[in-house]
Amino acid sequence: MIINGLISKISKINEKNKIKIIIYYKNQYNNMYVYDILLNIRRGKNQAIYGQDMYKIYTKIVKNLQPTKNQDKKYCCIYIDTQTDKEIIIKSIETIKNTEAGKLKEITQEKLLKILIATLANTQLVIVYNYLEDMSNKREQLFQRLMRHDVLFIAGFQKLPKKNRMPFFNSHIFVNKEYFDSQKGEDNIDITYFFYIFITLFIVLIFLRIVSLERIGDIIASALWFGLLVFRTFSYIGGKV
Repeated sequence: MIINGLISKISKINEKNKIKIIIYYKNQYNNMYVYDILLNIRRGKNQAIYGQDMYKIYTKIVKNLQPTKNQDKKYCCIYIDTQTDKEIIIKSIETIKNTEAGKLKEITQEKLLKILIATLANTQLVIVYNYLEDMSNKREQLFQRLMRHDVLFIAGFQKLPKKNRMPFFNSHIFVNKEYFDSQKGEDNIDITYFFYIFITLFIVLIFLRIVSLERIGDIIASALWFGLLVFRTFSYIGGKV
């Protein structure tokens, strides 16, 4: 248990020792950002995590997340993979009540949702899942509804979601943005200039083809000047210069 009571105690420690404690815990768990994740859960924040094994993160959360002495609510954490919306609700109820599904499968999704919401009075539910970028509109609506009842979500993703999913994504703390930015810089090679150069050379060749071969020096000079203008035009339109 790595942060049970740590948040309440750390403010009483002098600055030098506080830094040592934080460094110790971060060195122990930082390979999967678990320290930061647990702190954010305590603060009631939804989180997005890039390029990590979310099941391993889930197992570390379950192992280390416990209520503090001054906290009435208990924590329940579930991991979802390919479940349907109804199965997610059933799994949440099972975990909170520590019971088998039983006849829950026979109940409608809307009634199940009301049962789940009723069980959240003394429980902080945390749902860990992957591939936020592939989420359906229906799944997002369910999660948004659960968020209004203080359910927390920890979402894994391998690439940024599409524009219509960004408002939902932005409601999460981006836990490892620095890592994402570093990977993005390595993976993405800007080929814009190569494309501009190719198009420019193609246009220059067409220009040379259609003009007279007399006064070849003047023609080549004109072609180079024309090519430069074409390249600068593409660069300006593309916002690169």
